[in-house]
Amino acid sequence: MIVPFRPAGYGDTLTFRVTKQHHIDTLIEMGWLDLKKGYRSAEGSRRSSVKILRPLRSWLERYDSDVPQIDRKAPKSAVVLKDDNSETIAPPTSMEKQIAIYEEKLRPIKKC
Repeated sequence: MIVPFRPAGYGDTLTFRVTKQHHIDTLIEMGWLDLKKGYRSAEGSRRSSVKILRPLRSWLERYDSDVPQIDRKAPKSAVVLKDDNSETIAPPTSMEKQIAIYEEKLRPIKKC
């Protein structure tokens, strides 16, 4: 999860004070999250990565939440195709050249 460190990055639904200063900072102090210090985004603001640690993962599992979706790794490919049932499918060979062009233009933000 990427966390902005300035109030303007939060919008109107969740405030900076509640989201960052209370929830995230408290979970870091409890040892439930691990803070990976920030990097500069394209807009010039600093952002940091937060990783879920075992205590928070265990707590979430008790509530039948989909923990793998909360703390999942980024996909290897930027292009994901799905069928009518939303199941991931392999791209047809006719699309491989176009997919390679898209993926060539991408760069990773940060590897944790």
